[in-house]
Parts: sequence; structure tokens; C-alpha cells
Amino acid sequence: MRRRLFAALGLLLGTGCDREPARPVPAGPSASEVASARRAIVAKLVASALSDVRARKLELAAPEWEECRVAFGRRLFVRLGPSALEAFSVPSMTPLFTEPLEEPRALVELAGGSVLAIGAEATLRVDPDAKTPVRLPRVPATPGAVFLPERRNSTQIWGIHRGAGIAARHELALDRTSSLTDTITLEGYDGGPIAAMKNGELLFRSSDGVRITVPEGRPRRARAELRAWRLLPARRVDQAFAVSAEGAVELWQLGEGLLVRQRMTLGARPISAVSAGDRLAAVLVHETPAGRSFELRVLSADGKSLLARPLAAPAATLGDDWAAQLVADHGVALSESDGFVAVGGPTRLRVFALDGGKAVLER
Repeated sequence: MRRRLFAALGLLLGTGCDREPARPVPAGPSASEVASARRAIVAKLVASALSDVRARKLELAAPEWEECRVAFGRRLFVRLGPSALEAFSVPSMTPLFTEPLEEPRALVELAGGSVLAIGAEATLRVDPDAKTPVRLPRVPATPGAVFLPERRNSTQIWGIHRGAGIAARHELALDRTSSLTDTITLEGYDGGPIAAMKNGELLFRSSDGVRITVPEGRPRRARAELRAWRLLPARRVDQAFAVSAEGAVELWQLGEGLLVRQRMTLGARPISAVSAGDRLAAVLVHETPAGRSFELRVLSADGKSLLARPLAAPAATLGDDWAAQLVADHGVALSESDGFVAVGGPTRLRVFALDGGKAVLER
């Protein structure tokens, strides 16, 4: 953004500056005075543009997809930094180890309580109480792919390729040279949100609502009035949270059709959301004339507010990818059994206790 801004201003203000006038003109400012005035105008315009970014006047849109950079396992918390993963013991939040990982892409909470870290050239499994990670065959992480656990098998994950509408199953075994085992086509999938349900079903958005499928069968259709931005599993195997980009939330009962069991609202637009059991956590962005602010909210399945905490404003983020950087550092993870919620990403991390909202880890 800054490069384009400076280039445009240079073209605008520099046009004709080297040409001599064709005929005498009345005495005016000297060349140095003109140059000084031009520099002042450029500085003022640039300062105004950067002020808009720092003041959060440029609206931060909810991302269509988020690459998870923080995750809880069983007695375990993992965070992906810019070039390494960090593992912590839960509930003490004592550091276990740091392991280099080239181009970290995503974390997946496995069915057995471990956390899988996917990088460009390596895949690492972090097990509860382990002092080092287990290195596994590389999982291809193409642009736009999202990874989900295979809830029925702790040694497998799904790689969802949104553009092709394909779910690729990967086996996480030491004796394999390639992790890919098979693929299925997600009939009716529109490339939007998808959730791995606790009974092994995949719930995904379609043009006419949502569909529910198991890998071995054909999908069932269900109509939904709310257009989901995120689909997240609830505690019951036949229930899911649906979150809209505007912050509306519904708790769905899924059977032969779809029944809305509960409606609630987050109060603002979410940029990150996750569920654990009967709780839903989201990071919200408030856009006002005064600027932008962030908030962490945790709700129960019946709409009760369990935690609402303002998040300290991050440092000014500039550059063409300022929005992506800001969103990446506001990913959210929720522990199902240990009572913690984390907000963070490559360059910022905060972990809070759900009981009282006290910060227990900050980096």
C-alpha cells in the first residue's frame, strides 16, 4: 500500500517539474521554496494515509478462512510462531519445547488429544507431556486448503481443497512416505465453511443451505436461513454452531432436517471463532469513527456470556498485507476441559482463564 501511495504521489506532484516556462512569468517563489512546498504536501498526504491505517479507519473484513495458529490438546497448548512451534503444558502453561518449522501453515487438534503442526516441508505431532515432537510424512498444504481432524481416527486428518470441492484423507504414520490415502468429492459444496463433527460426519455449506455427509455415503441436505461464515461442532454429535459474518449465532440440531435450538448474537463482526464442547469463543472487531478495537467473547450454548474481555490494541501494522497480519494475530483457541481460551498468532499471544478472565500467559 505504501509503495503504491508513494508512486502515485510522485507521478502526481512531479509532473512537469523539469520543464522551463515558455515565456517570462512574474517573479514568484524560488525553486527551493517550490520544492519545499511540494515536499510538505507529499508529507501531509502520506501522513494522512498512514494515520487512516493506524486509526483503524480502513475496515477490517472477516476473513473467509483462517489458518489456525493456536490450539489446545489434552493437557497441551501449541502456538505457531513465524518459523517455529512452541508447546506448553496445561494447566501450568510451563514451556515444554520450541521446535523449528519452516513456513508454518496450520494446527490441527487431533481426536486423541495431540496437536498436529503442518509446515511447508515437515509435519510435527505434539503429544501430551512429550518433550519433543514426532516427525511425520509431509502433508501437502496447497494455497486455500484447510485441515480438519478425522474424528473417528486419531491418526488421520482431512485436507479440504475448497476450489475443487475435494476432501483428501491423510494418514499420519511413521512408516509412510506419502500421507495421502484417498479423496472424496463433497457434492454440493460451495467452497465455504466446513466442520468435522464428533461422529465423523462432515458438515458443509451449500448453495441451498448445508449438507451433512460421511465419507462412505451421500450427503443429506438441510435448508438454513442463516448464511454461515463458520460451522463449528457442539458437544452433542448431532448439534453444531453456525456463525454469520455479521455476528449472528445459531445452535443447530441436525437430523433428517435442521432445527434451530438457540439464537444469539456476538454483538459485533467476528474475525475468528472456535468451539469446544458447549462453548463458543470469538474475537470481535468494533469499527467506530474513533477507531478500531478488538474484544474476546465466550458464550455458552444457551447464549449466556461466560467471558467478555477487551483486547489491548496491537501495534500499528503497515504494508500491503496489514489486514492479514492483524487477523493472523487474533486467532482464537478454546480448551474443552481445562478452562482456558487463547488469542494469538505469529507475533502475539495471550492466554486467559475462563474463570475470571485472568491472563495466565502473554508474549
